[in-house]
Amino acid sequence: MTKPKTNIRLGFSQQGDRTAADVVSFARWEFLHTVSRAEPLVLKTLGDVDPELDYREVALMEWAHRWHLTDDWCLAYARSTVWKWKAAPAGLGRYWFDRDDEPAPRGGSRYGRQAPRPKKDPAHFELLARFQVCERTYAELAPEAGLSPEATRAAITALAKLLKLTKRKPIRRSPKKTMGA
Repeated sequence: MTKPKTNIRLGFSQQGDRTAADVVSFARWEFLHTVSRAEPLVLKTLGDVDPELDYREVALMEWAHRWHLTDDWCLAYARSTVWKWKAAPAGLGRYWFDRDDEPAPRGGSRYGRQAPRPKKDPAHFELLARFQVCERTYAELAPEAGLSPEATRAAITALAKLLKLTKRKPIRRSPKKTMGA
């Protein structure tokens, strides 16, 4: 028996006055956490960037290109994260930090309890993370998601558009040849 699909609601505030910015902000936050679960090396390699030595951001840009996270908002989260790691005690865990240039959604913190809108299937965040940073193809992701490659592409594209994330170029893998062919 399969578990019933439950969608998450994006963006929220204590008073319920959601804005489009709240929705995008929460979706980006959810995406980055999904990325770090799908590929732990993303945060591990971000830890190799020393913000004091990388004043021209060469190492940060290399990291961003490696993981296909080159959009301004991705870089802002990465910058904020490495600076806070630098300032934090050595025992602090490696996880994403909020951007300094982005205020919390109106009316409450990012961690409020009100049900946000609109709904998004959590599996779409996983699909986009695995497509973007794990370099999986639509055809490879489709069976795991129980979707066709076309539906997988549509789900990934729709979420990337909401996030304003530049999708990496699709990888074209040739079918495996069988012996004697």
